[in-house]
Amino acid sequence: MLIALLTIALASVPAHCARAEQEAATAAQPAPAAASFDGLWQTSYGRMRLSQSGAEVAGSYSYASGSSITGEVAGARLTFRYAEPEAQGEGWFELRDAGRRFEGAWRPSGAEAWQPWSGTRVEPEAGKIWLVVLEAYWEGSLAEEEYSFGAMLRSYFTMAAAQHVEVRHRFFHDAGDFRRLCAELPYLAEPVVLLISSHGSEAGISVGGANIDAATIAASTRDAANLRLLHLSGCGMMSGAVPAEVMKGVPAAARFPISGYRTTVAWDASAISDFIFLSFLLIHRMEPAEALRQSRLVAPFTGERSPEGAAYAGLGLDLLLPDPLRKAQ
Repeated sequence: MLIALLTIALASVPAHCARAEQEAATAAQPAPAAASFDGLWQTSYGRMRLSQSGAEVAGSYSYASGSSITGEVAGARLTFRYAEPEAQGEGWFELRDAGRRFEGAWRPSGAEAWQPWSGTRVEPEAGKIWLVVLEAYWEGSLAEEEYSFGAMLRSYFTMAAAQHVEVRHRFFHDAGDFRRLCAELPYLAEPVVLLISSHGSEAGISVGGANIDAATIAASTRDAANLRLLHLSGCGMMSGAVPAEVMKGVPAAARFPISGYRTTVAWDASAISDFIFLSFLLIHRMEPAEALRQSRLVAPFTGERSPEGAAYAGLGLDLLLPDPLRKAQ
């Protein structure tokens, strides 16, 4: 009798309750092996940007500024090593909920006890793109008027057609400032266009009487897998080996196009050129090569040569694409 009553009771359980129990059980299971760790995560120790190529994973996370992680995936589990400025150790993550979150643990080198480390995937906002302007101070004394190209760009992109563009403008004093600001790029969820507004030369970015070379630029941007374009707005930075050296210094999976000028550019001419190029790129949502082509069509002075009688000499606006390593023609 008891068995019969239990059978009737179980048969009367509402179908939606059974489904809820099944869904809860499924959520607790690891994600299928096809799920990837690639992307941006909000974790117990700040935001983390991971790039996965096959079974290999590498990335960085914001905790302690300058923390990195490398590892290998088997099934839904990532086994990794981490390195922070003053610590290092090991850990594992396991994907859950079809790759929307992970659960895991970590421990410092030499320790026995494990500590929890979990994360939730951060999804980008559809259509949104960031324009990040890092600008060197132009003034050398109090007698000089203040000038800010970044402030002009911020105002320009308030138009209705550019509401999907988020502009962030920061000043940098030296290479340390530059590295610190670039270190935040990977933790923006959406694509980023990074514009460097400064004096420049074929040796790199000029700031405070010093030079930021290709190795520093590459090291500062190598973890920004969301970087869609690096635009070097100063004089002559595309005329030497810097763009190619930056490209080689960035992991192949994270390489990005690099644009800039091959000549010494006048203030007004380069400002107009940047506005045109960025309009095609960000407002008209063109790929970098097409934005360059359109810029040269509508404003011929942006190319190698200006039309005869033009007030502006050719600026040599150019573009180096990551694959293959050749400038756009």
